[in-house]
Amino acid sequence: MERLREREIITRVLAGEREQFACLVDAYKGQLFHIAYVMTGTAEEADDLVQETFAKVYENLYRFDLERRFFSWLYTICLNTVRRHLKRRSGREQVGRTMPVAAPGGSDHTDVSGNGHGAGDSAEEHYHRQERLARLGDSLAMLPVDMREAVALRFLNELSFKELGDILEVTPEAAKMRVYRGLARLKELMGEE
Repeated sequence: MERLREREIITRVLAGEREQFACLVDAYKGQLFHIAYVMTGTAEEADDLVQETFAKVYENLYRFDLERRFFSWLYTICLNTVRRHLKRRSGREQVGRTMPVAAPGGSDHTDVSGNGHGAGDSAEEHYHRQERLARLGDSLAMLPVDMREAVALRFLNELSFKELGDILEVTPEAAKMRVYRGLARLKELMGEE
């Protein structure tokens, strides 16, 4: 969504046109769900966290600086919500299950559930790809949260290092370092060069 359009919508919401908030929800709910899903590993938790994020955004919209990018502010709130959730959850359970690398219902074949085939794949090729994706999901789950979110945001949302730094509240160089360290750790965990 364009910044000018975002500002207009936010201004209208703050002026009392609450129904305009739905435009922001529609524009960003898919992206927020995707990152929450990769970070938590379950669609149910991701859906709850996205709803919680939008509730926080709505309650705090008056604090938003219209000179900043809404996208960065929104993602920061989402990531903080996910981080708090993961911290609470880690006290109750260990994350030992396979982490998905694509949201359910995705249009590509990266869902580790075994529900997709690439065009022209043989059963053996499909099996090997699914096996590799499952290993990737398991390895992603073993990354520290800061590396996992940096890698996920960079590659799922194709963010620049500047945008990533804004969201993670670090310099672009620090964001780049997290991504590269995360990728190096992923390769190590997967036993690849």
